[in-house]
Amino acid sequence: MSSAKKLHLQDVKDLLPFMTPFPSAEQVFAGDIKAHRRHLLPLLTLDLAAINPEWSGKIHFISPKEPYEGMIGGRTTEYHDYYNRENWLAFRLENDRYTFLGDFRYFYLEGREDSDLAEYYEDGEQGLEKAKAFYLQHGMLNPWDQTDNPQAWVDDIGSEPSVGNWCDGFPLEYETGSDGDENAYPLTEDGRRFHLIGWLASYSYCDTGADGVLLFYDPVDKIVLFTFDWT
Repeated sequence: MSSAKKLHLQDVKDLLPFMTPFPSAEQVFAGDIKAHRRHLLPLLTLDLAAINPEWSGKIHFISPKEPYEGMIGGRTTEYHDYYNRENWLAFRLENDRYTFLGDFRYFYLEGREDSDLAEYYEDGEQGLEKAKAFYLQHGMLNPWDQTDNPQAWVDDIGSEPSVGNWCDGFPLEYETGSDGDENAYPLTEDGRRFHLIGWLASYSYCDTGADGVLLFYDPVDKIVLFTFDWT
């Protein structure tokens, strides 16, 4: 990467021009849009050029509707692959839209029954719709209808991926940063580092989900990788 200056922001409670909240499924997913949308909640779209001038197009924060207990992919190991495994899932980014890189049976409710998980899916869906309606009325993010408690649209953009609870079950390369903190970089299948775009709290959008949705990007193969921090 060249010396182009990267964006770095934290605790962003006011929408910025390169952010689009609550994108539609058609804006986020390609291919079988219905299958993607059954399991995934679109949260926020970012313009990549604002994050790094060398990049172009759009990238999206999403949140899986599961897990209700444990971690996503924990009960579907027979459908794991390099990128899609317990607490990790990945997409191809083409024409600003995602196509899931795995088998949809990676998601537990694809062809299976679980009443508790199905109810949790519905809770996330209702929470997202409630947060969207609140945003349209008040111009802020809060799934609990609290005007005095705006949530951050993004907790961080542009930091290095510091070691956390998410650092498990995936090939990682560790390095100590200039600030003395240890960082962990997920690796592509051919050994290159993913770039961390940023992270946000899923529950701030839908009252369910992870404390941290971490969004990584590989601009070479156009792969978007997600993992989730539970604190």
